Amino acid sequence: MIKTIFGEIDETSLLLYNEDLKNRTFALLYLYEQQPFETYQKRLNDLICGAVSFQKIKLQKHPDFCKYIEKLVAILEPQPLQLENEHDFIRRHILDAVNILGRMIQDFRKAVEDGKQ
Repeated sequence: MIKTIFGEIDETSLLLYNEDLKNRTFALLYLYEQQPFETYQKRLNDLICGAVSFQKIKLQKHPDFCKYIEKLVAILEPQPLQLENEHDFIRRHILDAVNILGRMIQDFRKAVEDGKQ
């Protein structure tokens, strides 16, 4: 159990939340490519707000969480280099964010298995 100011969160719930966060992050790519830009922007903003809010209630913070948020914030107003277009920039940042979450989840699973959480 992880104690928070709102009560305890069990490890399974936290793992499920992190997996869902990873899926929601990856879904941004579909939204960017297939949906109206306003829909993409709203979902991206909601995802950032939700992730930051959830992180505030946890006592343990992963050192890569800020890198994850950094990747998401970068695609709010994409500024690609001259050698890439906006789509490539957004795709790269979304995939990087998904990979960061994957590492975070793996670290958390290991900590749970080792009895550190």
